[in-house]
Amino acid sequence: MLDKVKIKGPGRPKKRKNSKNPFEIGRCKLWLKSRKGSEKLALWQDFRRLAALLDSSPTIFIGDFNEVRFQRERINYNIRLREIRVFNSWIEDSNLLEIPLENANFTWIGPNGKRSKLDRALSNSEWPNQAD
Repeated sequence: MLDKVKIKGPGRPKKRKNSKNPFEIGRCKLWLKSRKGSEKLALWQDFRRLAALLDSSPTIFIGDFNEVRFQRERINYNIRLREIRVFNSWIEDSNLLEIPLENANFTWIGPNGKRSKLDRALSNSEWPNQAD
């Protein structure tokens, strides 16, 4: 039974060989390049359609979304309200619920005290323990 996702607290950012981020969707793993502007909007539209297709099946999205949902999830970093609204709109339109992370107010720590909560788990109500 899944109520919370346990992750280790943030550590030093690691340099990656490429700019791809893993997202778990059901039993599939997608690798997505970091996107900006209109490409990012198109990505959320694609995810919205995918969530609609999977709506009646237990579905969970887990990964580094490189977005925050609330201003309090980003410290010493530029707050992009439009991107927060778009990300939350995708979550709401897709009928997803956030599974609380345990011991992880911030999942990324950068230089000069920058902190963000970028990693999260989002599921639909069909996912075990989310319909309660």
